[in-house]
Amino acid sequence: MAKDSVIFRILQGASFGFQAFQVLRYGALVLGAIMMTWLFAPSQLIQDFETLIMVGGATTFFWVGGLLDGYLLLQKSVDPFQSSILQQTMMRFMFLMGIGSALVCALVLTIWYAWIPGWIVAGFCIYFLLETWCQAMPYYLIANSRGIPLLLYGVFSAGGYCLSIVVPLWAGWGMDGIIIALLAVSLLKFAWMAVAFGAKGTDGGRPLGMAKQLWVICGPLMLSVLLSQSAVYIDGFLVQQYFMGDFVDFRYGAKEFPLVLLLANSMSIVRAGEIAGSVAEGRVGEALQALKRSSSRLMWMLFPLAIGLLVVSEPLFDWVFRGRFPHAVPIFDLFLLLTIPRLMFPQTVARGYHKTFAMSISSGIELVINVLLSLVLMQYFGIAGIAGGTVLAFFAEKLVLLGYTEFVLRVSWRQYASLPLFWGWSLALLVAWIVKYALLPGW
Repeated sequence: MAKDSVIFRILQGASFGFQAFQVLRYGALVLGAIMMTWLFAPSQLIQDFETLIMVGGATTFFWVGGLLDGYLLLQKSVDPFQSSILQQTMMRFMFLMGIGSALVCALVLTIWYAWIPGWIVAGFCIYFLLETWCQAMPYYLIANSRGIPLLLYGVFSAGGYCLSIVVPLWAGWGMDGIIIALLAVSLLKFAWMAVAFGAKGTDGGRPLGMAKQLWVICGPLMLSVLLSQSAVYIDGFLVQQYFMGDFVDFRYGAKEFPLVLLLANSMSIVRAGEIAGSVAEGRVGEALQALKRSSSRLMWMLFPLAIGLLVVSEPLFDWVFRGRFPHAVPIFDLFLLLTIPRLMFPQTVARGYHKTFAMSISSGIELVINVLLSLVLMQYFGIAGIAGGTVLAFFAEKLVLLGYTEFVLRVSWRQYASLPLFWGWSLALLVAWIVKYALLPGW
């Protein structure tokens, strides 16, 4: 492929590469869950596997997301020499915190989930540690504008994950085979990352000053992600505590429409980096216009897909999961409403201006609202009430951030969003949901 061709430039672009990687990664998680059902995996195996994934994710989701997002934001505003030191500093944090998270994961699984065999817990924690370290690879490739290698890495990672589930189940090896296969794939990914980082080399710089800069940016981001995304894990623990029989239904239904989550988040991360770089250069208006164009494209793509999925979710789940998890449908439909706040993007502006503390405050508000509403609504609507509390809390967080960007940063919503387009599609999705559940229940 010619390096000056349009297709090559698109593939090599950081935004496209990161979006494609995220779609592949989460698509593999969904496909793996589907294949477990189609290969008639025992319900206990599915529940144990989902428990391992949930506990492992609960120990890393906040600091990995905050650290790597902060690394990308800071990398856009430093010179090449500092960028190399920044990369080394980020990897030192990843190494030490990854070991700590793996130990916590092993302790929690051993104490609270004692029915899972010890060697499976040990094998999973080693796999989990390698996977945690490997999460730095996509951000390293983004920082160096290497979209095509990132796409290839995503294909290998997603394909390896799916095969690690399908082959052992098809061969009858059960959970033992799945853990061994996952370990093998993660070792190959770790070797790939080691080669890529080794080729970059080191410069022998002193990382202490850069560590302080990185922590100033990453600390509030970690807290923000902890407060915001911990709602997913709190929901899971509430369901296990009060609706144990519906745990797998909730986990499958609460995965959210992957394309919305992935495309919106990956675009937001890349555009926030561009805004951060434009602040010092005095061209913020251009970066905001780029965000507006990107968000408009996502609206035209994702809102129609969300409405379509809302219409066909019941027969789709019945076919995909072979009728095994009927209570997952209303959960999934509620999470489709998250398409609306996902496409607002005030957090992109706040990140770009390095006002990450504001995100911590808004996330704290979201967490409080989510817990309170979930505890109240589950009394009346069961697991659907827990999902409803999460959706309403996420709306509240985006409104708080929107107010901050409007009145504190003086960045109007109109500068980075096409409001008529947003309100039109949002209304259409809400009407479709109301028609399905209020006007025509059981359609």
